[in-house]
Amino acid sequence: MTFKIKLLSIVAIITLVLSSCTSSKRDVNTEELIGGLELLSSEQTGIDFNNTITESTNFNHFYFSKIYSGDEVAIGDINNDGLPDVFFCGNQVEDKL
Repeated sequence: MTFKIKLLSIVAIITLVLSSCTSSKRDVNTEELIGGLELLSSEQTGIDFNNTITESTNFNHFYFSKIYSGDEVAIGDINNDGLPDVFFCGNQVEDKL
C-alpha cells in the first residue's frame, strides 16, 4: 500500500468511529422497556421485596458471576385461598412469601 492509501484509510476509520459517538438521547417509550406490561407500585400490588446485594471481599461479582441476575421467584396458591401467592428468594436477604 502506498502512503496515501494508508493515510486515507486511517482518516476514514477515525471519521467513522467519531461520527458513531453521539450523545443525543432517544425518546424511549417506557412500555417498550418493560415488555408492554403495566408497571404497578408496591402500594397497588402489596409486594414489597428488594433483593439487596452488599458486595464484600469474598462475596462479589468476580467470585459469583451471576450475583446480580437475581434469585428465584415462584407463583402458586400456597394457602389454598384461590389467590396466587408470590414467593421471592433472596441472595443476602430473607426469602419472602
